[in-house]
Amino acid sequence: MMNEMKTRVLLLNTLSCGSPSTQRWLAAENGLIVCESMRSVTDILTVISRTSPQVIAILSGTPAAAGLDTTRMIMENLPLPVVIIDHSDNAGTPLTASCAYDAGAVALLRAPLPDDSEAVGEQTMADIRHKIRSMSEIRVVRRWPRKSGMNALHDTQIPIRTCVKHHIKVVAVGASTGGPQALRALLSGLPENFPVPVLVVQHISKGFLGDMTSWLEGHSGLRIRIAEHGVTAQAGTVYFAPDNHHLTINSAHVLEADTGDSERCCKPAASVLFRSVYRSFGQDAAAVLLSGMGRDGAVELGALHAAGAITFAQDAASCAVFGMPGAAVALGAATFVLPPEKIAAGLNALVHNASPRTTEKLT
Repeated sequence: MMNEMKTRVLLLNTLSCGSPSTQRWLAAENGLIVCESMRSVTDILTVISRTSPQVIAILSGTPAAAGLDTTRMIMENLPLPVVIIDHSDNAGTPLTASCAYDAGAVALLRAPLPDDSEAVGEQTMADIRHKIRSMSEIRVVRRWPRKSGMNALHDTQIPIRTCVKHHIKVVAVGASTGGPQALRALLSGLPENFPVPVLVVQHISKGFLGDMTSWLEGHSGLRIRIAEHGVTAQAGTVYFAPDNHHLTINSAHVLEADTGDSERCCKPAASVLFRSVYRSFGQDAAAVLLSGMGRDGAVELGALHAAGAITFAQDAASCAVFGMPGAAVALGAATFVLPPEKIAAGLNALVHNASPRTTEKLT
C-alpha cells in the first residue's frame, strides 16, 4: 500500500491494444493514479495542467513512436518526470533505452512479460510502482525541439590546479538516475586517445545496458564496452559494470565482475568499484559521482579523497537528482563540484599532469 504522502501520477496509455493488465494493476493498487487514454496533443496538455501530476507514466509498446513522441511533447511544453513502461513485443521496432533518454524520459522500465509467473509479474509491478513514486521528486528542465545530427557536448579545456606528483592510472565513475544524460556529456568531452581506462557503474533496469552503451558510443570517440571478467582494462576504453554484477579492478588493471551481495540495494554498486580503486591505486586515481538517488559511493569517494585522489561530484544545477553527489559534497568528499562537461575538461587536464604554475583551480 502507498504511504500517506500520496504521489500524483498521470498514466498515459499509448498502446493500441486497449487497457493492459499493467494499467489495471496500477489503477487498482494506487488510487491516485489518473488513467487517461491517448488523444490529441492539446488534450494531453490539458489533462496535465488540470491534474498537476508529480510524475507521468507512459505505457508504450511496438512501434515505440507514440510513446516517444508523447514524451518529447511533454518535455517541450510542460516538463515533468516521465517514466516509460515498455510493453514491446517481438514485432516492429522495439523501444530502446537510447530513444527513451533522447526523448527526455528519466527511466525506462520493462513491463511483466506474458510468460512470467504470477509471482514474477507481481514483483515486477511492485518495482515499477516504487520506481514511479521515487521519480516524482526529480528535477527536470524543458527540452527544446532537437535539431538533426549529433549534438555532442564539447567544452573548451578548463585548466585544473593539481600537483604533478599525481599520475592518474584509472578513472572511476558512479551514476544512477539522470546518469545516462550526464555520462553522455562527460564522455563526449573526453578525446579518443584518453590515456587511461574509465570504469563506470550505472544503475539501470536489467536488459537496457547494451543499448545504452551503444547510444553513448555514438556520442563519444572512446570505445565503450560492457566489462568482462578477467579482461585487462585498456586506455581509451570505457568499461561498464555488467547487469547484476559488481565491477572491480586490481593494480594490474585486470577487471573482475562478481555477483556478490548488493550494497545499499545496488548491484552493481559504485561503492564496490571505488573501494577497489582505492586499494589498487590510491592517490593515482580520479573518481566521479554523477546524478543519482541515494548515497551509493559517497563514503568511498571520501576515502579516495582522503588518500589524495582527485574526486569530482556533479553540481546540483546540472543534476536530475543531487542525491549521490550531494551526499559526497556533504561529506567533504569532492575536490571539485562541477557540471559533467567541466568534469571532462578537468580529467583531461589531470591525465596530462597540468602544472600548478600555469593552471588555476576549477570553480
